[in-house]
Amino acid sequence: MHAAVPVATLRFEELFDLAEIQRIQDAFAAATGVASIITDPQGRPLTRPSNFCQLCNDIIRKTPKGLANCMRSDAVLGALNPDGPTIQPCLSGGLWDGGTSICVGNRHIANWLIGQVLDEFCDEAKMVAYAQEIGADAPAFRAALAKVTRMPRAQFVKVCDALHLIANQLSGMALHNAQQARDIVERKQHEALLRENEQRLELALAGADLGTWDWNVQTGAMIVDARYAAMLGRVPEEMQGSLAMAERWTHPEDIVRLKHEANRNMTGDVPFYECEFRMQHRDGHWVWILGRGRLVAWDAQGAPLRMVGTHLDITARKQLEERRLEMERSLLHAQKLESLGVLAGGIAHDFNNLLMAILGNLDLACMEIAPDLPVCARLHAAEEAVLRAADLTRQMLAYAGRGQCLITQVNLSALIENMVNLLHSSVAKTAHITLQLDPALPPIAADATQLEQIVMNLLINASEAMADRAGEIVVTTRLCTLDARQLEQSRLQERPPAGHFVGLQVTDAGCGMDAATLQRVFDPFFTTKFTGRGLGMAAVLGIVRSHHGAIFIASTPEQGTTVHVLFPVDAAAQTADAPAANVAPATGRPSWKAAAPYQVLIVDDEEMVRKVCAEMVRCLGGTPLLAADGDEAQQVYASHQQDIACVLLDLTMPKRDGVQVLRELQAVNPAVAVILSSGYTSQDALSRFDGLGLAGFIQKPYDVTALAHELRRIIG
Repeated sequence: MHAAVPVATLRFEELFDLAEIQRIQDAFAAATGVASIITDPQGRPLTRPSNFCQLCNDIIRKTPKGLANCMRSDAVLGALNPDGPTIQPCLSGGLWDGGTSICVGNRHIANWLIGQVLDEFCDEAKMVAYAQEIGADAPAFRAALAKVTRMPRAQFVKVCDALHLIANQLSGMALHNAQQARDIVERKQHEALLRENEQRLELALAGADLGTWDWNVQTGAMIVDARYAAMLGRVPEEMQGSLAMAERWTHPEDIVRLKHEANRNMTGDVPFYECEFRMQHRDGHWVWILGRGRLVAWDAQGAPLRMVGTHLDITARKQLEERRLEMERSLLHAQKLESLGVLAGGIAHDFNNLLMAILGNLDLACMEIAPDLPVCARLHAAEEAVLRAADLTRQMLAYAGRGQCLITQVNLSALIENMVNLLHSSVAKTAHITLQLDPALPPIAADATQLEQIVMNLLINASEAMADRAGEIVVTTRLCTLDARQLEQSRLQERPPAGHFVGLQVTDAGCGMDAATLQRVFDPFFTTKFTGRGLGMAAVLGIVRSHHGAIFIASTPEQGTTVHVLFPVDAAAQTADAPAANVAPATGRPSWKAAAPYQVLIVDDEEMVRKVCAEMVRCLGGTPLLAADGDEAQQVYASHQQDIACVLLDLTMPKRDGVQVLRELQAVNPAVAVILSSGYTSQDALSRFDGLGLAGFIQKPYDVTALAHELRRIIG
């Protein structure tokens, strides 16, 4: 082309080296993540599409209506606008697009169009609905939409502004080329303009805070810019070299994935490479990087030659995501604990009802035969088994946070010293217990029995972990101070406030646990022992939770385990005023019987419980009256009010629970004597009857002697 060619007849492809323009367009698209193409004013492509997304290229434009809307949208974007870029949602689908004009003088010769991005305000549901409107495959449309580049609108506007600056420079170059012959001078001026364009592109990259890299795939040579190096606290000269040098600062866990994603682009599986990975900063911390790029050059044999792209520091974003995920994990953990607690409490309640029927019938059978008969010993053995089963339900209730608590001031070191003989007899002969107890510990507000259960469970676990190997189990108590950050490591979701704590630490030299086992160690019914029930550590967790404490555990396979339990120091401990439950049924035959006839109304929805309680009342000289629910209780009490000495009332029943039934009976007789009976503990059950004037409480399972004690206290 020569200067004599009239400006009015010049075309874009006559003014520019399209291969060079294609390179700039590809680099711009790779650097910014947007799609890009240059067309003539009539919309015919002058360059190959760069970074076009599957949604536009393979789905929307494949439908007649979608293509028509795309062409109409491109025409709007390509309209002559010398004042700045045109930015708007695409008329076919709603992705954000931008465009700017390239002119020679006042003549419009080309359009540079970019876009196909989702911003933070896009209505994806509306976009998916558009698939049906144009007759596209909705699942394919949705899948392709998920792969579309996402970019904040403000950033996209910056990219469009940078594009407009570049297009203005191209317009200037076009006019210059039209006025001079393609001689050496024109070439130098053209190169100067290209360098200026590169500076404009650099401004766009700087505005987007993107570092760039250029990788020779075949030689491994890597060139990076200053922003790339600055992300890692370095200078470019430190990082110029081979890919192997860059890998030296890449996190070992991320290298394989990083190479895999790059190879997917080089093999044509994906249009561009994108990967999140970590690189080490000069000061040692890890920086999260979003790497993006694409293959832009091939050798004569078609093998990959050159890949270019960008790096973006996304560390702040990853930290926010991690905090969000941690909150979600914490919420799920809390929901899991709550659900398991409700389940454990419900099972314990129902199981206690079954044990009530078994223990009651065993007790009655023992009373009907001579105590020296051989069968009597077998019945007592069965009673022992029932009591052990009742202990199992107490552990379940402890996990659920519904265990019986009698809060007193307890010195933990003194409590353990009083257990020394029991502790030594509970562990294997090959294990040696070493006590390191602080004699000057302040008291804690706690249930001494439940603390003893914690100590025993931890010691037994430690002993079993050591199996037959000889070793030491170290039990330590001490006063310690923890801040909020340290308490975040507690395995309980509910964390106590920072302050002073009395600590119990049990360390063994046993087999230890791997990470997977350690994660589940407090789950109820989870055990790695052939004979285990999986409730020991779950009960410990529940007791610590009910005492508003914290618990920590560390373990290494083949090296041992350390469990650290903390209880807050509280000098203002208060003793619970709930009536004590008859947890451990008494043994022996009851000697009490009322002097005068009396009747007891037994209200329980379980038939087997009603029957065994009725036999107990008869055994104690009384006459039982039975009711399966609140309606029957009201009817029976109304008919026999004058003869009923007391009411034995179940807590949980269909239709109306024990609270409602008690209120109805008190409406008939405010002085009615009601003994509450429940599979739950007194503390849990009586909390619902506060101020209602119960005459007493008896916890299932109980025997005749325990019932006689309650009736004697009321009847006399």
